[in-house]
Amino acid sequence: MRKIALIGGDSRQIPAAKNLNLAGFTPFVYGNDMAAKAGFTAPYTLHETVDAAEAILLPIPSIKKNNFLFTPLYENTIALNDLLQVMPQNAVIFLWNNKNCNIMLSNRIIDLAYDEIYLNNNARATAEAALLVAMNESKKAFFKMRCSVLGYGRIGKILTHHLTALGAKVFIGARRKEVQKEAIENGHSVFCPTDPILFSDTDLIFNTIPSPILTEEKLKNASKNLLYIELASSPGALDSRPPFRVIKAGGLPGKYCQESAGEFLAEAVIRHMKKGSDAVC
Repeated sequence: MRKIALIGGDSRQIPAAKNLNLAGFTPFVYGNDMAAKAGFTAPYTLHETVDAAEAILLPIPSIKKNNFLFTPLYENTIALNDLLQVMPQNAVIFLWNNKNCNIMLSNRIIDLAYDEIYLNNNARATAEAALLVAMNESKKAFFKMRCSVLGYGRIGKILTHHLTALGAKVFIGARRKEVQKEAIENGHSVFCPTDPILFSDTDLIFNTIPSPILTEEKLKNASKNLLYIELASSPGALDSRPPFRVIKAGGLPGKYCQESAGEFLAEAVIRHMKKGSDAVC
Protein backbone atom coordinates (compact mmCIF):
# COMPACT_ATOMS: atom_id res chain seq x y z
CA MET A 1 0.00 0.00 0.00
CA ARG A 2 1.39 3.39 -1.05
CA LYS A 3 -0.17 5.46 1.69
CA ILE A 4 -0.54 9.21 1.27
CA ALA A 5 -2.02 11.58 3.86
CA LEU A 6 -4.00 14.68 2.86
CA ILE A 7 -4.39 17.19 5.69
CA GLY A 8 -6.95 20.02 5.86
CA GLY A 9 -7.47 22.17 2.80
CA ASP A 10 -10.52 23.23 0.84
CA SER A 11 -12.73 21.37 -1.63
CA ARG A 12 -9.85 20.65 -4.02
CA GLN A 13 -8.37 18.11 -1.56
CA ILE A 14 -11.12 15.55 -2.26
CA PRO A 15 -10.68 15.35 -6.06
CA ALA A 16 -6.94 15.30 -5.37
CA ALA A 17 -7.47 12.24 -3.16
CA LYS A 18 -9.60 10.57 -5.84
CA ASN A 19 -6.97 11.13 -8.52
CA LEU A 20 -4.21 9.85 -6.24
CA ASN A 21 -6.30 6.76 -5.57
CA LEU A 22 -6.63 6.14 -9.31
CA ALA A 23 -2.83 6.43 -9.58
CA GLY A 24 -2.29 3.61 -7.09
CA PHE A 25 -2.01 5.51 -3.79
CA THR A 26 -4.18 4.89 -0.75
CA PRO A 27 -5.31 8.33 0.45
CA PHE A 28 -6.01 9.03 4.12
CA VAL A 29 -7.85 12.35 4.54
CA TYR A 30 -7.90 14.32 7.80
CA GLY A 31 -9.25 17.74 8.74
CA ASN A 32 -11.71 18.06 5.86
CA ASP A 33 -15.42 17.50 6.51
CA MET A 34 -16.10 16.82 2.81
CA ALA A 35 -14.16 13.56 3.15
CA ALA A 36 -17.10 11.59 4.55
CA LYS A 37 -19.38 12.58 1.65
CA ALA A 38 -16.69 11.45 -0.77
CA GLY A 39 -16.28 8.03 0.84
CA PHE A 40 -13.20 8.72 2.96
CA THR A 41 -15.08 7.91 6.15
CA ALA A 42 -12.67 6.14 8.51
CA PRO A 43 -12.35 8.16 11.77
CA TYR A 44 -8.57 8.37 11.84
CA THR A 45 -6.68 10.45 14.36
CA LEU A 46 -4.01 12.81 13.07
CA HIS A 47 -1.32 10.32 14.12
CA GLU A 48 -3.10 7.42 12.40
CA THR A 49 -3.51 9.50 9.26
CA VAL A 50 0.17 10.28 8.81
CA ASP A 51 1.69 7.15 10.37
CA ALA A 52 3.79 5.25 7.80
CA ALA A 53 2.65 7.61 5.02
CA GLU A 54 4.93 7.73 2.00
CA ALA A 55 3.87 11.31 1.33
CA ILE A 56 1.86 14.03 3.07
CA LEU A 57 -0.04 16.71 1.16
CA LEU A 58 -0.65 19.85 3.21
CA PRO A 59 -3.36 22.34 2.23
CA ILE A 60 -3.02 25.11 -0.34
CA PRO A 61 -2.28 27.59 1.20
CA SER A 62 -0.67 25.59 3.99
CA ILE A 63 -0.51 27.91 7.00
CA LYS A 64 -2.84 30.56 8.42
CA LYS A 65 -1.92 32.99 11.17
CA ASN A 66 -0.59 31.66 14.48
CA ASN A 67 0.85 28.50 12.84
CA PHE A 68 -2.44 26.73 12.26
CA LEU A 69 -3.07 24.77 9.07
CA PHE A 70 -5.59 26.06 6.53
CA THR A 71 -8.73 24.04 7.35
CA PRO A 72 -11.80 25.94 6.05
CA LEU A 73 -13.88 22.74 5.85
CA TYR A 74 -13.10 21.46 9.34
CA GLU A 75 -14.86 22.44 12.55
CA ASN A 76 -11.67 22.16 14.60
CA THR A 77 -8.17 23.55 14.17
CA ILE A 78 -4.89 21.77 13.44
CA ALA A 79 -1.74 23.31 14.86
CA LEU A 80 1.39 22.89 12.77
CA ASN A 81 3.32 21.85 15.89
CA ASP A 82 0.84 19.02 16.52
CA LEU A 83 1.43 17.73 13.01
CA LEU A 84 5.20 18.00 13.31
CA GLN A 85 5.17 15.86 16.46
CA VAL A 86 3.61 12.89 14.63
CA MET A 87 5.04 13.40 11.15
CA PRO A 88 7.07 10.38 9.94
CA GLN A 89 10.68 11.24 9.20
CA ASN A 90 10.84 9.53 5.80
CA ALA A 91 7.68 11.00 4.30
CA VAL A 92 7.79 13.42 1.39
CA ILE A 93 6.02 16.65 2.42
CA PHE A 94 4.12 18.61 -0.21
CA LEU A 95 3.22 22.14 0.85
CA TRP A 96 2.79 25.73 -0.28
CA ASN A 97 5.45 28.29 0.65
CA ASN A 98 7.76 26.70 3.20
CA LYS A 99 8.94 30.20 4.15
CA ASN A 100 5.67 30.46 6.06
CA CYS A 101 5.67 26.88 7.31
CA ASN A 102 9.35 26.81 8.28
CA ILE A 103 9.39 23.03 8.50
CA MET A 104 12.96 22.20 9.51
CA LEU A 105 13.04 18.41 9.45
CA SER A 106 15.01 15.80 7.59
CA ASN A 107 11.95 15.14 5.43
CA ARG A 108 12.09 15.78 1.74
CA ILE A 109 10.14 19.01 1.17
CA ILE A 110 8.41 19.71 -2.15
CA ASP A 111 7.35 23.35 -2.18
CA LEU A 112 4.63 23.70 -4.80
CA ALA A 113 5.17 27.47 -4.83
CA TYR A 114 8.23 26.66 -6.97
CA ASP A 115 6.68 24.00 -9.20
CA GLU A 116 6.44 25.61 -12.65
CA ILE A 117 3.95 23.11 -14.07
CA TYR A 118 1.64 23.42 -11.08
CA LEU A 119 1.96 27.22 -11.04
CA ASN A 120 1.09 27.50 -14.73
CA ASN A 121 -1.95 25.25 -14.37
CA ASN A 122 -3.11 27.16 -11.32
CA ALA A 123 -2.58 30.52 -13.03
CA ARG A 124 -4.69 29.49 -16.01
CA ALA A 125 -7.50 28.33 -13.73
CA THR A 126 -7.23 31.51 -11.65
CA ALA A 127 -7.51 33.73 -14.73
CA GLU A 128 -10.55 31.87 -16.03
CA ALA A 129 -12.28 32.02 -12.66
CA ALA A 130 -11.43 35.72 -12.33
CA LEU A 131 -13.32 36.39 -15.55
CA LEU A 132 -16.34 34.57 -14.14
CA VAL A 133 -16.20 36.63 -10.95
CA ALA A 134 -15.82 39.87 -12.91
CA MET A 135 -18.79 39.27 -15.18
CA ASN A 136 -20.99 38.11 -12.30
CA GLU A 137 -20.14 41.17 -10.20
CA SER A 138 -20.14 43.79 -12.95
CA LYS A 139 -23.11 42.45 -14.94
CA LYS A 140 -21.32 43.69 -18.07
CA ALA A 141 -19.89 42.13 -21.22
CA PHE A 142 -16.12 42.44 -21.51
CA PHE A 143 -16.18 43.92 -25.01
CA LYS A 144 -18.02 46.91 -23.50
CA MET A 145 -15.46 47.46 -20.72
CA ARG A 146 -12.15 49.22 -20.19
CA CYS A 147 -10.03 46.97 -17.98
CA SER A 148 -6.75 47.43 -16.14
CA VAL A 149 -4.51 44.54 -15.12
CA LEU A 150 -2.00 45.42 -12.40
CA GLY A 151 0.99 43.14 -12.70
CA TYR A 152 2.18 41.33 -15.81
CA GLY A 153 3.36 38.06 -14.35
CA ARG A 154 1.97 34.59 -14.77
CA ILE A 155 -1.68 35.42 -14.05
CA GLY A 156 -1.54 38.94 -15.47
CA LYS A 157 -0.38 37.72 -18.87
CA ILE A 158 -3.12 35.11 -19.13
CA LEU A 159 -5.80 37.55 -17.99
CA THR A 160 -4.62 40.13 -20.52
CA HIS A 161 -4.73 37.55 -23.29
CA HIS A 162 -8.30 36.50 -22.42
CA LEU A 163 -9.58 40.05 -21.99
CA THR A 164 -8.09 41.16 -25.29
CA ALA A 165 -9.58 38.13 -27.05
CA LEU A 166 -12.99 39.04 -25.60
CA GLY A 167 -12.75 42.54 -27.01
CA ALA A 168 -12.01 44.51 -23.85
CA LYS A 169 -9.82 47.60 -23.94
CA VAL A 170 -6.91 46.58 -21.70
CA PHE A 171 -4.27 48.65 -19.88
CA ILE A 172 -1.31 47.06 -18.10
CA GLY A 173 0.15 48.41 -14.86
CA ALA A 174 3.74 47.17 -14.51
CA ARG A 175 6.52 48.35 -12.21
CA ARG A 176 9.74 46.98 -13.68
CA LYS A 177 11.18 48.37 -16.90
CA GLU A 178 11.88 44.95 -18.37
CA VAL A 179 8.31 43.85 -17.72
CA GLN A 180 6.95 47.06 -19.25
CA LYS A 181 9.09 46.41 -22.31
CA GLU A 182 7.77 42.85 -22.63
CA ALA A 183 4.16 44.01 -22.40
CA ILE A 184 4.74 46.73 -25.00
CA GLU A 185 6.38 44.21 -27.33
CA ASN A 186 3.25 42.08 -26.93
CA GLY A 187 1.17 45.00 -28.17
CA HIS A 188 -0.30 46.32 -24.90
CA SER A 189 -0.72 49.81 -23.47
CA VAL A 190 1.53 49.99 -20.42
CA PHE A 191 1.64 52.41 -17.49
CA CYS A 192 3.09 52.61 -14.00
CA PRO A 193 0.64 50.70 -11.73
CA THR A 194 -0.04 53.91 -9.76
CA ASP A 195 -0.77 56.03 -12.85
CA PRO A 196 -4.15 57.82 -12.45
CA ILE A 197 -5.27 56.67 -15.91
CA LEU A 198 -5.58 53.13 -14.60
CA PHE A 199 -8.17 54.26 -12.04
CA SER A 200 -9.87 57.32 -13.50
CA ASP A 201 -10.67 55.87 -16.92
CA THR A 202 -11.48 52.22 -16.35
CA ASP A 203 -14.46 50.02 -15.42
CA LEU A 204 -12.66 47.04 -13.98
CA ILE A 205 -9.30 46.40 -12.32
CA PHE A 206 -7.66 43.02 -11.71
CA ASN A 207 -4.75 43.23 -9.30
CA THR A 208 -2.02 40.60 -9.14
CA ILE A 209 0.61 42.67 -7.27
CA PRO A 210 1.06 41.45 -3.65
CA SER A 211 2.47 44.75 -2.39
CA PRO A 212 0.50 47.71 -0.88
CA ILE A 213 1.42 50.35 -3.45
CA LEU A 214 -2.00 51.99 -3.86
CA THR A 215 -2.29 54.74 -1.28
CA GLU A 216 -5.26 57.02 -0.66
CA GLU A 217 -3.52 59.79 -2.60
CA LYS A 218 -3.06 57.55 -5.64
CA LEU A 219 -6.76 56.63 -5.64
CA LYS A 220 -8.32 60.04 -5.00
CA ASN A 221 -9.50 60.42 -8.61
CA ALA A 222 -10.79 56.87 -8.98
CA SER A 223 -14.37 56.41 -10.08
CA LYS A 224 -16.79 55.19 -7.44
CA ASN A 225 -18.28 52.90 -10.09
CA LEU A 226 -14.99 51.08 -10.60
CA LEU A 227 -14.88 47.38 -9.68
CA TYR A 228 -11.58 46.15 -8.20
CA ILE A 229 -10.86 42.41 -8.03
CA GLU A 230 -8.01 41.43 -5.70
CA LEU A 231 -6.21 38.32 -6.97
CA ALA A 232 -2.89 38.85 -5.20
CA SER A 233 -1.95 37.15 -1.98
CA SER A 234 -2.03 39.17 1.22
CA PRO A 235 -1.58 42.10 1.66
CA GLY A 236 -2.55 42.85 -1.95
CA ALA A 237 -2.01 46.27 -3.51
CA LEU A 238 -4.44 48.42 -1.51
CA ASP A 239 -2.83 50.50 1.22
CA SER A 240 -6.03 52.33 2.21
CA ARG A 241 -9.79 52.08 2.09
CA PRO A 242 -10.70 52.82 -1.55
CA PRO A 243 -13.74 54.74 -2.81
CA PHE A 244 -14.78 51.86 -5.06
CA ARG A 245 -16.06 48.32 -4.60
CA VAL A 246 -13.46 45.65 -3.83
CA ILE A 247 -13.90 41.91 -4.37
CA LYS A 248 -11.32 39.77 -2.56
CA ALA A 249 -10.88 36.80 -4.86
CA GLY A 250 -8.10 34.66 -3.45
CA GLY A 251 -8.02 30.89 -3.95
CA LEU A 252 -10.32 30.94 -6.99
CA PRO A 253 -9.40 27.49 -8.36
CA GLY A 254 -10.51 25.90 -5.09
CA LYS A 255 -13.84 27.75 -5.28
CA TYR A 256 -14.81 27.58 -8.95
CA CYS A 257 -13.04 24.62 -10.54
CA GLN A 258 -12.36 22.24 -7.67
CA GLU A 259 -12.15 19.14 -9.83
CA SER A 260 -9.42 20.59 -12.02
CA ALA A 261 -7.64 22.21 -9.06
CA GLY A 262 -7.56 18.86 -7.26
CA GLU A 263 -6.28 17.19 -10.42
CA PHE A 264 -3.44 19.73 -10.60
CA LEU A 265 -2.44 18.86 -7.03
CA ALA A 266 -2.53 15.12 -7.67
CA GLU A 267 -0.53 15.50 -10.88
CA ALA A 268 2.17 17.42 -9.02
CA VAL A 269 2.40 14.81 -6.28
CA ILE A 270 2.51 11.92 -8.75
CA ARG A 271 5.12 13.64 -10.91
CA HIS A 272 7.49 14.28 -8.01
CA MET A 273 6.98 10.84 -6.51
CA LYS A 274 7.79 9.22 -9.85
CA LYS A 275 10.99 11.11 -10.45
CA GLY A 276 12.14 10.98 -6.82
CA SER A 277 13.33 14.57 -7.04
CA ASP A 278 15.45 16.34 -4.45
CA ALA A 279 13.77 18.85 -2.17
CA VAL A 280 12.47 22.01 -3.80
CA CYS A 281 13.04 24.81 -1.32
